[in-house]
Amino acid sequence: MRRLIAVLLLLTLFSGGVSCKRAQEKTEPAKEGIKVLTTFLPIYIFSMNVAEGVPGVSVDVLIPPEFAGPHGYEPTPSDMRKVAEADVLIANGLGLETFLDSIGAVNPDLWIAFASRGIDTLPDVPPERMRGAKKRGDQATAEHHEKHRHNHGPVNPHVWVSPFLAARQVRNIADTLAVLDKANADKYRRNADAYAGKLEALGEEYKKMSASVKKRKIVTIHNSFDYLARDIGIEVVAVLRVDPMSEPRAGELARMADLIRAEDVAAIFTEPQFPVRLAEVLAKETGAPIFQLDPVAIGKPDAGLYEIIMRKNLDTLKKALEGKK
Repeated sequence: MRRLIAVLLLLTLFSGGVSCKRAQEKTEPAKEGIKVLTTFLPIYIFSMNVAEGVPGVSVDVLIPPEFAGPHGYEPTPSDMRKVAEADVLIANGLGLETFLDSIGAVNPDLWIAFASRGIDTLPDVPPERMRGAKKRGDQATAEHHEKHRHNHGPVNPHVWVSPFLAARQVRNIADTLAVLDKANADKYRRNADAYAGKLEALGEEYKKMSASVKKRKIVTIHNSFDYLARDIGIEVVAVLRVDPMSEPRAGELARMADLIRAEDVAAIFTEPQFPVRLAEVLAKETGAPIFQLDPVAIGKPDAGLYEIIMRKNLDTLKKALEGKK
């Protein structure tokens, strides 16, 4: 309650009754030096790389990097102060940062840009996953999928987990900063090309790995890895937690165990943000091994962190798909 009151007071203090602007609408020259605010860790990392070495530019992050991503996040008074002082807010978009509407009045002159613009998206619950549930006669799971899609929107927002799409986000960020700070436009774009090139090369390593293994079907604890799977040619046949805030019922777990056996799933993948109990239950029932993949949602901020984590994920995925422990 105290936090809510503090946020409301800040909203009242900074309110101008004007909606936030969009960065791509800005045409006048920016002031010398800009304050860039990002929503959460991966967008922060991408922006740090784009702005590296550009004078007068500061990059900060809104959601604490140790917080488990935007799911369930609520801005604090100190967060609102960051918003009030920023020139541009760079978000992932695709409905991930549901708190954005609550901060608009804090800084009427704030420019907002979405790093995911122009990306070919996946549905939050792929049709084949829905059809699979119905085909198995798993009406409870099908209804759970429908409820999740209704409550959380139609699009899967986890685009940054694919290195190819992360590279696209990096270039989108550079385009935004080049519009806001025309004097340094070439520097932003050079930085973006260099960093995005490394991410695309990493994506090609994933594709090469996927082409070399026999098993390509996996189960994940959340739908964070759907884009990565699509882009490198593997299949996520099921997710354990359709809604990050709820767990499947016993009947759903039993039917998922049947699916894992029927599809000869290579492995069950957990994430650092979720408990492993559900995966352990299914592993015991089916014999499928458990591995952990990290969607780069939390961690100590560093310009090289995305590559470090995604290379570790590459090694883990290769080991799992090759049947090693």
